[in-house]
Amino acid sequence: MGKKKKKVLAVLLILAIATVSVGCSSQNSTANSEKSNNTTSGVSSAADSNTAASKNGTAGKVMTVDEFNTFIKDYVDISHYHDSGSSDTTVSLALEKQYAPKYQTSKDIHLFSDKGFTIDGGTKVKMDMKMSELLDQGWSFANEATKEDVLGANLINLSYFIKKNGKELKVSSVNHEDKEVKYPETCLDSIECPIYSSDYNYAEKSKNAVDFDFDGKINQNSDLKDFISALGEPDSVMYSRHVDENGTAEYSDASILLTYRDSGQGEYDFRLSCDGSKVVSFSVRRQVNG
Repeated sequence: MGKKKKKVLAVLLILAIATVSVGCSSQNSTANSEKSNNTTSGVSSAADSNTAASKNGTAGKVMTVDEFNTFIKDYVDISHYHDSGSSDTTVSLALEKQYAPKYQTSKDIHLFSDKGFTIDGGTKVKMDMKMSELLDQGWSFANEATKEDVLGANLINLSYFIKKNGKELKVSSVNHEDKEVKYPETCLDSIECPIYSSDYNYAEKSKNAVDFDFDGKINQNSDLKDFISALGEPDSVMYSRHVDENGTAEYSDASILLTYRDSGQGEYDFRLSCDGSKVVSFSVRRQVNG
């Protein structure tokens, strides 16, 4: 073969190698770009998922009724309870009479001391206290006109609001007198204290949230195990779940309602998130002996 033909073949070979190299480089570049995009998309999706999980409150998922029936057995002796009206969306359990706690069978024993409880960093609350005693601790009627309004003899106002430092609580009061009195002279009959909004399965605290303490036994940081350990088995346990028909996470929620009844002292409802990890609201109603 002549020198000229060898040179031509050599040039063609170099061009072929260069073409293959460029093609591979282009493919690698495309593959790396796709991989980078996929990785970025994956990170973004994971971040979105984590944000959604946090927003939706998935730490306490909306359990089915069957799942809750299994879950609650780790906290109370289910043989101590009977079904008091469960459904496809609720579990309703009532304590059998033979397991009634001592504070229900003895007039000398109570669930909590008679000094009451505290809310909002120190407000002393005792059922049947004069409303004026709450006003003296910085609370006021949400409707200023209520202060001068009157409640008829031996009547109960079922609900109105009091406020302090931007917080607002629903209360009711009773007039024990045989004559009408102004609202500051009525007595506290019930109080409702929200802590978490039900949106996104109780993921975010309510703007009206208050802290609370009952005899140093339970407070806003107590969970389901703490309640059972400190107060014993509740008189009733109710699990209720609501799943929005459109599957919207914002309006899907579930909760556990623990009710303790101390005749002559009060009826206490503590609502917890559906996994029992936090208190989302509580209310207290005055109880009358007998």
